[in-house]
Amino acid sequence: MPRTLREGGIRYKGLRWDSDELSRVRAYLPDSADVQVRIDPLDISVCYVYDKKREEWVEGQLIEPMQALGKTLNQWVVISRLARRLRDEKMLEREDALA
Repeated sequence: MPRTLREGGIRYKGLRWDSDELSRVRAYLPDSADVQVRIDPLDISVCYVYDKKREEWVEGQLIEPMQALGKTLNQWVVISRLARRLRDEKMLEREDALA
């Protein structure tokens, strides 16, 4: 899927991935460059960004939120929707609602 590689990595559905490898790719791309990204919906701990210069896929590790580790993408989407509802109804902080 197309995503934007920014300082801080790749963001998708409230998740963020980054790594030293992604920083190296970012170094020769313009700010907020569009890249191709792969995410395994059964293992969201890693995302892959296609590096056109080296013609290979580069890994980024899940940085935040750590509550998503070990979850599938579908599980994370459900959890984040419920957490958003809790934040709105009970005026909780994001971390508390996710817990």
